[in-house]
Amino acid sequence: MPCSYYLTGCSTCGNIVDSTNVTRLNCSSCMTAYVIYLSNTTNFTSCLSCNSSLLHCASCTNLSTCITCSPGAFLNSLKTCSLCSLSLPNCLTCNNYNACTGCQSSYYLAANGSCVLCNTSSFGQYQQNDICLQCIYVGNSSNCTSCI
Repeated sequence: MPCSYYLTGCSTCGNIVDSTNVTRLNCSSCMTAYVIYLSNTTNFTSCLSCNSSLLHCASCTNLSTCITCSPGAFLNSLKTCSLCSLSLPNCLTCNNYNACTGCQSSYYLAANGSCVLCNTSSFGQYQQNDICLQCIYVGNSSNCTSCI
């Protein structure tokens, strides 16, 4: 069996005899999105998920420094992850606090990087492929006949 079967996130491991003469598995390297953790109580190493101490972190160098974030979050100056939707309403993806790169359904990405509601009921707008388009009306009709 591979190490990961016995030790979550562990890619290579070996047997070590502890102070009570018990043989235990000790992890020597971890899979992506995990980091080596040395237990102060047992003195054995295991792998901990980056996300266990760094919320929304996909990969890290240690349990306090994230390298990449999960979708919907961005790496901030503290090397932790911040959710896009907390600083940018209706935002799904972003690279920083200031501008969204993808919006939730029914919203479109405005030129200033914000997510704006595409109002298809009263503002003469039509949403197609995550883009909000203005309708062209013919005469006094309230129905959209085509889009710009």
